[in-house]
Amino acid sequence: MKPRTPTEEKLADIWCEVLGVDRVGITDNYEDLGIDSLLAASIFVEIEETFAISMLTTALVDAPTIEQVARKIDELVSKRLT
Repeated sequence: MKPRTPTEEKLADIWCEVLGVDRVGITDNYEDLGIDSLLAASIFVEIEETFAISMLTTALVDAPTIEQVARKIDELVSKRLT
């Protein structure tokens, strides 16, 4: 499934860059994509820089897809703005 929100689009770009692939679906599970702890750390460094937030790399356990990570990011950003 293609990204539907700006957050999902940015995350898809990050995952594609880190994984060296052309496309990642927003419902693709990170384990199925072969993301290990080192790749997850790289992804979260990019997330922190892109969205100016802090997330634990273990967040992928609770939110293993771009769609779910995007929701968490949007919640964190929303809380920061209120």
